[in-house]
Amino acid sequence: MLINFTVKNHLSLRNEYFLSTFADIFDGESRDTVPWRDFRLVRSSYIFGNYEDTKHDFLDALCYMKRMVIQYPIVEKYNPRNPVLNATPSDNTKDSEYSISITKNPTYVIEYRFIVDPELNIKNEQLWLITPKGVVTIYDRHYDKITFNKRMFPEIVEKSKDIKPDQLLTNFCLSKKILMPNHSCIRDILTFFSESLEIYPDYNIPAERLMRFLKNPEVRRWVKTSLENTNSDLSAKFDTYCMSWEAYDVGIEDYKRWYQKDIDYTLRLLSLVSYIEMSNSDHVLVIGNLGDNIDDRSTKEVAQVFTSYMLNSNSQLIATSRHAGCIMNLNFIYNDQLYSIDDYRMVCLCEYKSLTKSNRYSAYLNGRI
Repeated sequence: MLINFTVKNHLSLRNEYFLSTFADIFDGESRDTVPWRDFRLVRSSYIFGNYEDTKHDFLDALCYMKRMVIQYPIVEKYNPRNPVLNATPSDNTKDSEYSISITKNPTYVIEYRFIVDPELNIKNEQLWLITPKGVVTIYDRHYDKITFNKRMFPEIVEKSKDIKPDQLLTNFCLSKKILMPNHSCIRDILTFFSESLEIYPDYNIPAERLMRFLKNPEVRRWVKTSLENTNSDLSAKFDTYCMSWEAYDVGIEDYKRWYQKDIDYTLRLLSLVSYIEMSNSDHVLVIGNLGDNIDDRSTKEVAQVFTSYMLNSNSQLIATSRHAGCIMNLNFIYNDQLYSIDDYRMVCLCEYKSLTKSNRYSAYLNGRI
């Protein structure tokens, strides 16, 4: 599970932006959270604000960190129209910093951090294992000087001279296939970024994944009900499509041609099905613009799935949204799950002690947050 994420100087994020999943629980308070040591973690976090570029760039920072860890080389030029594929740090004179903390069980925390200089070379890279007994430094890198915990990494020490200046050590271990059973910390980092962390900044997911879910009759009934509540024309088209699917073996190209006719609405709606299904798979799902082009009832359903321990195992949801009222007015969403972001800071609503569930949305509209 994700514990916290910090980014500094990534695109429009000039200052330090910090997101934490620690729950701000009072004595005797009962709510759906994940127990972890003496603390509790929330299953969902929501980011609001009038600065669309800032919200998008925060998710883009997660995309960039994921690509740096699991892929080499990365694309060097940033294209704002396709940031997921071409994300790079800001092209100025300052370093860009990225840090993340994750856990797989209450016995330890893995903290991973790296700094990229303006030339896109790795300036610093650190990996720590935090246990109840203290902090263990797995390795510490400053440019080409790398200090290892030699007891844990004898196989890597000899080959470390082959690491490229713009390559992370985690990616180097993956590409050279030199991970050993005792390299559990690096394995956990690689597994988290390659398998557990799924990022959809524009709310759309691949057609292949949607096809798999739409073969389930229960899923089709859910989609049809949602369409009937919002758009009868699309509901009729969806009926026709399902009938043709039953009669013929519809391929992926036929499927793409169908949903592209109404892609702005239909694809986003169908994406909800996958998000709800993936809540049972110990994933961290990052969604951009939750609530766009769908009704409030469907948005509430997604939020409820990722909040309730009855419906969700240990998956987490991090979402940005332009529809603050729909989320803020939900009674099962607490202030420690809500973040306000602008062009110079990111603040959790739990820091505003005067805010309650009943007045936080009005405070947001009046500019007090």
